[in-house]
Amino acid sequence: MPSTALAAGLLLVLGQLPWEIGLRSEARGFTDSAGGAGDLQLDPRVTLGYETRDLVVHALYSPELVLRQPRSRGAFDHLQAGALLGSLRLHRDTSLRAEQTLSVGSTSLSWLALLPDEPPPFTTRDANAPSVDMLNESSSLSVDQVITHRIHASGTARYAIAGGFGDGLRTLPRTRTAELRASGSWIERSDAFSLAAGGSRGWTSAASARTWLLDASGVWRHAFTPASESALGGEGLPRLEERPQPRYETELAAGAAVLGGSAGAQHGVVPIAVVALRRDEPTLRAGAYGARVLLRYAPVMDVTTGALTPRYETSALANLRLGRQLVAFAGGGVAVAPSPPPPLPTTLAQGALGLTYEPVADVSISAAARVARLPDVEWAGVVTTTVVQRGRF
Repeated sequence: MPSTALAAGLLLVLGQLPWEIGLRSEARGFTDSAGGAGDLQLDPRVTLGYETRDLVVHALYSPELVLRQPRSRGAFDHLQAGALLGSLRLHRDTSLRAEQTLSVGSTSLSWLALLPDEPPPFTTRDANAPSVDMLNESSSLSVDQVITHRIHASGTARYAIAGGFGDGLRTLPRTRTAELRASGSWIERSDAFSLAAGGSRGWTSAASARTWLLDASGVWRHAFTPASESALGGEGLPRLEERPQPRYETELAAGAAVLGGSAGAQHGVVPIAVVALRRDEPTLRAGAYGARVLLRYAPVMDVTTGALTPRYETSALANLRLGRQLVAFAGGGVAVAPSPPPPLPTTLAQGALGLTYEPVADVSISAAARVARLPDVEWAGVVTTTVVQRGRF
């Protein structure tokens, strides 16, 4: 008993135990061939942290529960998901980051399960599509090294599994991917210039197909705010009680990738280009605005086949504060693949327009109209509520 009390006391003295709990609910209504239909999705979220000066560890549990109407579409789906995230400063100039995520269960492939400003992936289906039993797992380890005040280097190793399991394998083959990446950066006060290179190899359960990719790129980032200047040197794991500071930054990247693999995989050199803008809403005054824009051309893996396919992607999200508690937002995403895996269309797109009401801090209620083209055009209405509470043991 004394030893247990001593261990608990040391834990509280040497570290801090912050926690965060939240609940996101989303009601979605849309029309189908049989009339009206709808989903109610509940996303509870619990995060427990252990934080000291040199060590930050967060354990996250975030299941998804979906109730469907009419019952002919299936009455209930659930997905179990969690993550373990850690950051350790080994030395004043050396830090280690690790991430482990896992989700397993009935996974919705409907476009309504995506963020409205996300380019629809190859797996996107219509609103009435049945859920698929899927397993998604990702493990990564990164090392960040400050060589001098201006020169930083980092390396990352990652292994991931994505695809169906059980009956879901008939819909989505399982793909395993191993990846290594390294980068070096020259950092000024408001600018960072980086060279990055990496390679990946993928294996898919469909016909034992294999793919590989080698890529290299140069990146320029420019920061307009102190928070963005701090991020130029690398983004560590944020502490649970940290409030994100407004960021305003741009990014330009260009490079090339070499694709290859087994029979049926695309081979050759593909250019890579990225243009990104981020401007967070800085204040609560009426008229304040924020925006995020991304333009990208790069190879994307199709988890249905494991093949790497070049694709144009663009996404945008903008918000305008109409009052201290009211925000208008609009967003959308478009993906264009010149040679998509059949029977997918060349273009997938979605968008949203809505209002968010924030009665108090960490509570929000949103109502939005959403539309997608996949290739048929579909409409839906969505009401979302989010509640978050934070504390410390």
